[in-house]
Amino acid sequence: MDNVTQAFFSLLRCGLWGREPENPEIFDMDAAGWEKIYRESRRQTVTGIVYDGLSRIPETFLPDDGLMSVWAAAVFGIESKSRKMEKAVAAVAGDFRKLGLHPVLLKGQAAAALYREPALRESGDIDLYFADREEWHEAVGNVRKTGSSVRMSADGSCHYEYEGIVVELHREMIDICNPFRHKWLKELEPEFGFDVAEIGGCSVDTPSPELNMLLMSSHIMKHAFGRGVGLRQICDAALNTMRLESPAEVLQNLVSEAGLLKWNRLLNSFLVDYLGFPEEKLPYPDRKILSESLLGIILASGNFGKDAIRDASVPLVVKKMNTLKACLRHIPFALRYAPSEAVWSMLTLAAGQFRRI
Repeated sequence: MDNVTQAFFSLLRCGLWGREPENPEIFDMDAAGWEKIYRESRRQTVTGIVYDGLSRIPETFLPDDGLMSVWAAAVFGIESKSRKMEKAVAAVAGDFRKLGLHPVLLKGQAAAALYREPALRESGDIDLYFADREEWHEAVGNVRKTGSSVRMSADGSCHYEYEGIVVELHREMIDICNPFRHKWLKELEPEFGFDVAEIGGCSVDTPSPELNMLLMSSHIMKHAFGRGVGLRQICDAALNTMRLESPAEVLQNLVSEAGLLKWNRLLNSFLVDYLGFPEEKLPYPDRKILSESLLGIILASGNFGKDAIRDASVPLVVKKMNTLKACLRHIPFALRYAPSEAVWSMLTLAAGQFRRI
């Protein structure tokens, strides 16, 4: 890892945990180095967290005023979007609740609530889960009645837009493709239950820390096996891991039963190696392994590999083929860390990608 990348991760750790840098001298770099850090923070969608880290390094090492102004403006935009997203979550979830439905907010603003400064976590879409299949159908039907265009996704969920924000309605909460585990996953919901978060002045159900552990881990894995994954989602997982309080045996059994034990060993090792997660705070004792393979995917792909698929001039079929090619490139990695899930995810992807071509 070069000095610039080391400095980037050091700033990320400072902002994530509110810590002082381990080696302040690493920030003694030229303008080109700082520009690379800024671009990487944008690509990994952790701009606000890294900016927060800047407040903890010696002033003499800070970037020049021009870059600092650009960075501050970007963070202002992130905070503004976060406030808009909170209002949107409250409005959308509130509307469904008025209909007697029970949406559960996944990731997004629910994950932002775990941060020291929630507004600094970059917003994406609004993801709502309905545990009852009939409620999901009723929710979709009511959205259509409003005149909104509802589109199906490859994974069986659907999405629409609310005031320019994409809202996804999910029938499944956890990204485990193995069909033999779906019944067990549903049984976990009444066992571990849901939390309640105050978002935008509205009480919204969110997954419990245990359910979030499986949700976040499987979501990161799914994208690491596919187009790639960025650091924002891994920061979410780190903060959720910090709040796990169930007995170690219970948590390890959950991960093992989900088929994620070896994958989680890699993910937990990454949290310790690169995000500064205290090893003694990991949810259960486990053998630490080298995590460079996951680092390589993260640095190569950024935020879900979206930089590679933003070009609107590229036909949909070509984008689908590019997604499939990325999955094929990551097959050795996937088979090493979650072989059963890798096979099922490939079958699911192949079916979903070509369902609507």
